[in-house]
Amino acid sequence: MRIRPKLVLTFSAIFILAFSSSSYAAHITIQSSLLDSGISEEQSTSILEEIGTSIGIVSAIIGIIAVCVVFWVSARIANPISTLSEKLKSQEIGKKLRNIEIKRESIDKDDEINEVIYTINSMINRLNDLEEKKDVFLSMVTHELKTPASTIVGFSKVLLNSKMAGELNPEQKKSIETMKRNATRLEDLIGDLLDSRKLGLSKMKFAYANVDITKLVEYILHNNKNITDEKNIEFVNSTKETIFATTDESRLEQVYNNLIRNAVDFVPKEGGKIEIGVKGDDNKIICYVKDNGIGISKEKQKELFNQFYQVDSSLQRKHGGTGLGLYISKGIIEALGGKIWVESELGKGASIYFSIPKIKEERSNNENIGN
Repeated sequence: MRIRPKLVLTFSAIFILAFSSSSYAAHITIQSSLLDSGISEEQSTSILEEIGTSIGIVSAIIGIIAVCVVFWVSARIANPISTLSEKLKSQEIGKKLRNIEIKRESIDKDDEINEVIYTINSMINRLNDLEEKKDVFLSMVTHELKTPASTIVGFSKVLLNSKMAGELNPEQKKSIETMKRNATRLEDLIGDLLDSRKLGLSKMKFAYANVDITKLVEYILHNNKNITDEKNIEFVNSTKETIFATTDESRLEQVYNNLIRNAVDFVPKEGGKIEIGVKGDDNKIICYVKDNGIGISKEKQKELFNQFYQVDSSLQRKHGGTGLGLYISKGIIEALGGKIWVESELGKGASIYFSIPKIKEERSNNENIGN
């Protein structure tokens, strides 16, 4: 049972004031009556002392009863409300909501607190039902969009291949490259939506293998060079050691790509720099992506890895995206047994770190199956 200091003090203060006032009034009344009755002063004093002793004993008894009442009220009202609040706060954003269950005695089955719990659970069930319908709709839409997007990308590659479709003039080539780039972006957005749904349903699959992380980071640097070179961004790998880990290589690459492409949007147009790397630390590895961009305020850092969160959510924001990249990265890293965090100050760039174990000890059945 929790002790509620404010509740105890409130009830105690009310009891002391009420009892002191009534005791004082009784004392004056008795004293006045004794004087009017003609009893001597010594007898009056003796009687008043006896009455005072009796009042003291009664006060102690009433005080104990008052404290018991306070604890009873706390157990029946304050504690269940506090427990209800804690259980609501423990619900995780982006995951299926759980019904609230609070163990209470049978005497309380029909009280107001249980009515509140019933109402909250009804709302949770409705929200979960809406979430399931949203997932079904999202699955259907993403599937229908993915097929034509992949077809556009495939035929764009064919048209850009001079050996297959013949030579194109500069204007034609530029138009097809624009079409291919936007179709690829659409594919990426669809992929983010699908991955977000898999994470929400805990259905993302992982394929573990012994991975040379140092070579993987070098490959990631080479694979993203075209994006950084296009914006004249200095892109470097600061890894200085050879590191191996038992993990999912493709998912780790996906996280790095998300973080790099996020950093590309926020570095300055001139003098932009992105640094990637990895280092060993006992039984885990620590990876990072650092940039010299605009930075992130302490307030916004708390929300950074939430689903659909945008640092600038206004309609006029300069940077695109769905706000799913960092949410997906967090989900993948946590599924791999690690954690992800950010260190940043406004105007001083941002550094996003994530750590994963060199060997993940426990794996679910889904984690052993490839995509």
